[in-house]
Amino acid sequence: RDAGDFKALEGAAERALFVDPANPRVHGMLGQAYLQNAKPAQALIELDRALLLGAARPGRIQLARGKALLALGRRKEAAQAATQAVLADPSLKTAADRLSAR
Repeated sequence: RDAGDFKALEGAAERALFVDPANPRVHGMLGQAYLQNAKPAQALIELDRALLLGAARPGRIQLARGKALLALGRRKEAAQAATQAVLADPSLKTAADRLSAR
């Protein structure tokens, strides 16, 4: 994907939060956009909110959390997030293994 796509997604998700601030999907999308836009600290906040609000796909959110934590130099927590991702969705094992190997 083009970096501009994630900038646009970031803006759209930020606007969507004004309409529905308790929507876990919007927080998850915003977290993904922040992650792709090299804003891991902001991404982590939004991804955590998505989980707290009951994200429909917690495994994918945990995997994104792991990437954000890794970008922040928090390797142990990133590995824990990868483990949580696989527990929530075993189909993410390969991606989680790659994350843990970094």
